Amino acid sequence: MGKEIKEDVELFCCDFNCNFTKFSTGGDDYKIRIYDVEKMSCVNLLSKGESFEKMDGHASRVFAVKYHPDNEHMLLSCGWDNTIQIWDDRVGHAVRRIFGAHVCGDSLDMDPVYYHILTGSWRRDNSLQVWDFDSGRLIKNVPLQSQNTADKTVCHLYCAKWAGSDYIACGGSDTNAMRIIEKSSLQTIGTLDNLNRGCYTLDYNESNGIPYVACASGSSIYFMSLNV
Repeated sequence: MGKEIKEDVELFCCDFNCNFTKFSTGGDDYKIRIYDVEKMSCVNLLSKGESFEKMDGHASRVFAVKYHPDNEHMLLSCGWDNTIQIWDDRVGHAVRRIFGAHVCGDSLDMDPVYYHILTGSWRRDNSLQVWDFDSGRLIKNVPLQSQNTADKTVCHLYCAKWAGSDYIACGGSDTNAMRIIEKSSLQTIGTLDNLNRGCYTLDYNESNGIPYVACASGSSIYFMSLNV
């Protein structure tokens, strides 16, 4: 049994909270909508305030939302305005922001153990980054250079995700690639290169103790085992 909720906005992203009582959406009107799952209706609208002195919300399109893995009210969002906005879904405006991520797709995630934020930005330099949730500090820029050191082509990221406790998965356009990176060494341990189209979405799961990553490019779906 399903229900359609119509909104006068183009939506780009959604995510459930940790106990699946609410879900959030982001789109082209710069706002975050909070929905009650049981009622299947919007219960709060989060947006930037009227003050020009502080940026307590988005000033452009929102392409990624992600609830905190343990806090049912806390969520993050990213988009074209180069910020990570941090919200309490009971409050109308963002409670904090982190500047520096230019997100154009499904490239926002949070580690469930250390609460480290992962962002993938659609740009040439410093595109894959890890942030500290509590302080907002940039922890590290994760290198994405090609294994061929003479090749200066870079992947502009559309998707990024923590792949379990040991890996990062990311993908994008220009090089049309998906890459698996080991967290401890920051070394690339696997790639799918020269895909027909850009890699715009990916996901991670485990089966019989073996981790897998799936990604979509054009009309094709690719699977990669991380049984290394």
